[in-house]
Amino acid sequence: MFRPNRFVINIPVSFETGFQMATLDIYMPAKCQVTRVRSIVTKALAGTDNGTIQFKNSAGTNFTNGLLTHLASAALADKQSAVPTANHVCLADDFIRLVTAKTTAGGEALVQVEYKLVQ
Repeated sequence: MFRPNRFVINIPVSFETGFQMATLDIYMPAKCQVTRVRSIVTKALAGTDNGTIQFKNSAGTNFTNGLLTHLASAALADKQSAVPTANHVCLADDFIRLVTAKTTAGGEALVQVEYKLVQ
């Protein structure tokens, strides 16, 4: 289904030691509202604990309903999604922040941020 004014950004993230930054800022060129966040495991998570991806605005405030959690030992292709309901508008030339966390290293995922332009 075609949805006008909807865009998607794909971001690889890792729960591996030293592979990628645990905090990543994604700059947006225009004012937008994040409408959905998704992640899919691309390398199985280590079985000791969960891996989380928290979405925040540039002020550091968590998106309401903006946390994705892959359970310990999440298999390849495990999917999570959420629909943020507040604190999810980004001004032009500002950023949204992704914070990944996992106590014991192991696993990777692909994150998708769906957004629409707003006035």
